Amino acid sequence: MQLRTIESVELEHVDHVDHVELVELVELGHGWAHRDDGTWQWCRRRHRPHPTRRPLPAGTAGTAPTVTVPPGAPPTKLESADLITGTGAAAAPGHSVTVQYVLATYSSGKVIQSSWTSQPFTFTLGAGQVIPGWDMGVVGMKVGGRRELIIPPSLGYGQQSPGAGIAPNDTLVFVIDLQKVA
Repeated sequence: MQLRTIESVELEHVDHVDHVELVELVELGHGWAHRDDGTWQWCRRRHRPHPTRRPLPAGTAGTAPTVTVPPGAPPTKLESADLITGTGAAAAPGHSVTVQYVLATYSSGKVIQSSWTSQPFTFTLGAGQVIPGWDMGVVGMKVGGRRELIIPPSLGYGQQSPGAGIAPNDTLVFVIDLQKVA
């Protein structure tokens, strides 16, 4: 799965300072840095987070999140970020999972659909009942967790618009809460 750059900062190494992209595995002020030469290095953060960084819509478990479309060009690969880490059973292919979700699109720049206004959605993970981005992106979530998925057209609806608000070749931004695994 593609790791998403969450901020661009200067990082302090043993003997020098580099400007690199800090990726998703960031905790306690340090993490993995992807360098321009393609290598990875474990680093400490030297400065505070970049002021233009988009806040992730973690919100509160059990309530509908606020979803925003990231600025800039849409990604070409699946991006995933755990906003709330669940503590229950983990979702795996073949499991029946029940989720709540909110969907925003890059083309509209706004939320176009939400199960929070109707009812939770249940499907069998990995059975092709949903778009490929969901079959790939929900795997490993734990009950009680919330995950943001940014899904490129190749793993979404592609050239076929399924309905109002989703353009052909649209990139989709979902925030999904996993409620049940059976």
